[in-house]
Amino acid sequence: MDPPASFSSLPPEMVSMICRNSVLRKQDLIALRLTSKSHGIHLSASLEFAERHFKEIPLVYTRYSLETFVEICKHSTFGSAVRKIQLSYARFLPECFQEESKSLFDDIHGEMESQDRLKYLDKIQLLVNRCDAEEDLEKTGDARDLLAAAFSALSLWNHSLELSVSSKEDRTLGSNRLYISEDPGARWRCDVLGTVALLCRAATLSGCLVQYLRIHGTVWDHLVDSSAYSLSVLSHLPELELEVWSPDHDNLAPISSLEDMFTKLLNHTVGLKILHLDCYYFERYDRCLDKVFSAMTIPGLQKLILSNVDFDLCNPFQKRIETLHQLELYDCRPRGSLKKALLSVQNNFPRLKNFYLSDFLGHEVELEGAQGINDRLNELIHSEAGPS
Repeated sequence: MDPPASFSSLPPEMVSMICRNSVLRKQDLIALRLTSKSHGIHLSASLEFAERHFKEIPLVYTRYSLETFVEICKHSTFGSAVRKIQLSYARFLPECFQEESKSLFDDIHGEMESQDRLKYLDKIQLLVNRCDAEEDLEKTGDARDLLAAAFSALSLWNHSLELSVSSKEDRTLGSNRLYISEDPGARWRCDVLGTVALLCRAATLSGCLVQYLRIHGTVWDHLVDSSAYSLSVLSHLPELELEVWSPDHDNLAPISSLEDMFTKLLNHTVGLKILHLDCYYFERYDRCLDKVFSAMTIPGLQKLILSNVDFDLCNPFQKRIETLHQLELYDCRPRGSLKKALLSVQNNFPRLKNFYLSDFLGHEVELEGAQGINDRLNELIHSEAGPS
């Protein structure tokens, strides 16, 4: 009987298939990466490790996080896997340090035992780390240079990238080294467009192809004035997704500030082909929505996806877009003004080839083909029942 073949004697394609097996855990791939490079095991394990752990890179606004990002992008294997980069737009307000410290102390109920004291002190130290790290980047301006170095390395691979800014900081590079709030608000600064400008400018000027931008997360009352930021780098962005919400009804961003932010963003993304907009943050603010939609100047838009729009409170279809081919409306509230909304669709989007609508009651309409869409819209507009 022939002895069993060793792992190193297997053909390269078999080694690659084994390394891609989902049963292998992170530590298994790390162990395989330590094997001899001459048999292809190291390379196959490294490629799979990179695909699993470096395809999406979530960052926080600290030197450690950005420097680690640079190292990943410059790595000959890990950098080739990077496709999605996210940067947090939450910044702690240092003047609220004492107030936040007291809140952390008050969270510990009853007598403070040794374990509680250590836990409290650890959080205080993490809060100090955050204040110092953010102040360091603000003073030195090194965030711009670090991101430029990272994206310059990524540009060598000629991969298209997806960028995102968010309030979410779980699983970010370096999050274990600083204080993280799961629900930032009154003691935090909300620097959405500043973070968009920082991230997108570094990527675009480094020669990277940015195909998609997502703004996702909580927006609160400390919204930074958007007038200070230039968003000219977004003029050729093909796809944008906006999905923001309020943490609670007592901590709302001023509507005028939010309106200015979105209007400026949409006015600069004039090359958009695809726009996703989730409006559940705006449900009570019909005037804000109307102004945002009326300010849209996207003549080449081809696909529009809206979620949670209340057609009783606003009219999002105020401008004729000849290029729009696909319209998707999810979980909307059109029951009281369905005919008005559908008539607006018919009048403003004459070249639709795909149309989908679902309302919060579970009714659905799905249509294809220009003539079929027009005929069915006519039926719905002149019927009493609406979609079923």
